[in-house]
Amino acid sequence: MTVHFIWDFDGTLVESSQAIREVLALLYQTYHLPFDEDWVMTFIIQESIGVLLQQLAREEELSFEELLTFFNQEQEARDHMINAMPGAKEVLEKTAQKGVKHYILTHKGATTHP
Repeated sequence: MTVHFIWDFDGTLVESSQAIREVLALLYQTYHLPFDEDWVMTFIIQESIGVLLQQLAREEELSFEELLTFFNQEQEARDHMINAMPGAKEVLEKTAQKGVKHYILTHKGATTHP
């Protein structure tokens, strides 16, 4: 029998919350929107950044594509801030050696690469 593990990417295998927080704060500042950090961070955990940007576009009469492009460019500029969680690599390697098949679940979007 093959064992399959499904991993959540952010917060389990890597930590990117600081980079995401910075980008969202900059986005809200750039578009002159009030930034309730606690509400925004809770919202994106429960929904996704994409849903947040869709909601902002609708409510503020902004272009979703423009918001998404801004977010993706600023996020990619901060990829150096994203680090593996302590022990993640070792756990993945050891379990893979034992035949475990790994899958990653994420809702990051179009900039996610295999």
